[in-house]
Amino acid sequence: MEKPLIALIEDDRFYASIVISHLESLGYRVFHETNGEDGLRKIKEKQPQLVLLDIGLPVMDGFQVLQEIRDDSDTFMIPVFIVTRLCDREDVARAFALGANQYLVKQQHPIDDLVHHVERQLAVV
Repeated sequence: MEKPLIALIEDDRFYASIVISHLESLGYRVFHETNGEDGLRKIKEKQPQLVLLDIGLPVMDGFQVLQEIRDDSDTFMIPVFIVTRLCDREDVARAFALGANQYLVKQQHPIDDLVHHVERQLAVV
């Protein structure tokens, strides 16, 4: 059985490469985009089982991408984890108000912890 497909929308290429390496080593399939607009287009096209989404993205920020995911009947049920450096309460509250399933601050959640959250989420899919 094929492992789930994960979308990683992250403009930090070094961080993305580490996340992708860890997830692919566990058999997950991952696609990566570096801006919100391309990420949203690919999410709609490929219908991943999970989206890992940064907020501070070029072209279209993560809040806009999340809003678009939730407003689309084809994508609104896809779990979205915000994975960002932003830790202001307003950002966290806004993300959850828009429908984020998790909010993980990069400095507080090392890659192994992120992978644990991913595996726990995908175990219920």
